[in-house]
Amino acid sequence: MSSSRFNKTNSMGVALLEVLLAMTVVGIGMGVSFKTFSLATRLESKLEKQAIARRLAERQTAILRLQNPSGQSNGEVGKFDSPFEEYQWTAEWSSPQGEFPFQLLRVRVLMETDEPALYRLETLLNIK
Repeated sequence: MSSSRFNKTNSMGVALLEVLLAMTVVGIGMGVSFKTFSLATRLESKLEKQAIARRLAERQTAILRLQNPSGQSNGEVGKFDSPFEEYQWTAEWSSPQGEFPFQLLRVRVLMETDEPALYRLETLLNIK
């Protein structure tokens, strides 16, 4: 009789250990899942901001080309209108070395909260 009691108690302890081990594995798996989800969400947000910055840089480049076809200005800065008030831009014109009919236009788009530029656009423009 005592041996059957011992086996019953022993199997209950093993079952409890299995449940604790399973809960630990599930807990670790859930932690990893939440961390991965959080990382993916942050990355999606950053990529969305960069896509907006790219479109704004292209738009600002077109505006600068129309406003200043000779490319003689330097060091322009500005902010975008609603709904992109948190984005700002800088533009620099420079001439390549030598006798070329080109101007290099560098446009950077950044957010007020971010120090590095979200997007940089450089293009050579034919100035006649």
